[in-house]
Amino acid sequence: MTGVDFAEEFRGYRTEKSAMNRLKKHKGLLGAAHYIAKKFEIVEVQRLKAQRGDMAVVRTEEGIEAIGIIDTSGHHILSAATPKGWKYHDLSVGIVFWRI
Repeated sequence: MTGVDFAEEFRGYRTEKSAMNRLKKHKGLLGAAHYIAKKFEIVEVQRLKAQRGDMAVVRTEEGIEAIGIIDTSGHHILSAATPKGWKYHDLSVGIVFWRI
């Protein structure tokens, strides 16, 4: 929708191991998300200022970090945090939020 591929330099892996190697450069998903936000001047916002459509990083009950989007209700984060697919999270599990 923006015409910009924010994750372009992270694409092209063929295995889980090579994907993890790309993230290691930034010390994981959270570090990679901060890197992209800084590179593209995406503004970080406080949890209480986050709104529908904003991006968030969540940490699941299993300790997995995942990127998600605040849903249309503005009360949950939707992420692909499980092997089974999409999952809704309460805003309280959001680690960091960015205005999109």
